[in-house]
Amino acid sequence: RYEEFLATEHCLSRVPENCIGEIKQRRDFDITVVSSTYSTKYDSYIVKGIVNDKVPVMFFYKKPLENNITVSARATVKRYSQDIVQLNRVIINEG
Repeated sequence: RYEEFLATEHCLSRVPENCIGEIKQRRDFDITVVSSTYSTKYDSYIVKGIVNDKVPVMFFYKKPLENNITVSARATVKRYSQDIVQLNRVIINEG
């Protein structure tokens, strides 16, 4: 958790609406992975990351992602909360 805190220390503490796209908008993102933790409740990995060097995001993914790497992904903006943006239907471009 401390490493996750350090990685997101310089991120926005309050995420403004539509800062990375409107809700239900499908876009391409470069996401720097901060953590990837398995959830037995959802039977998938909860991935937290950073977009544009300042916007914290989270999404569910079927396999773990390595920390401190940047992945290219296509995702739908699902919801904005006060401190994080939730992405949905995430497809990682591997290769």
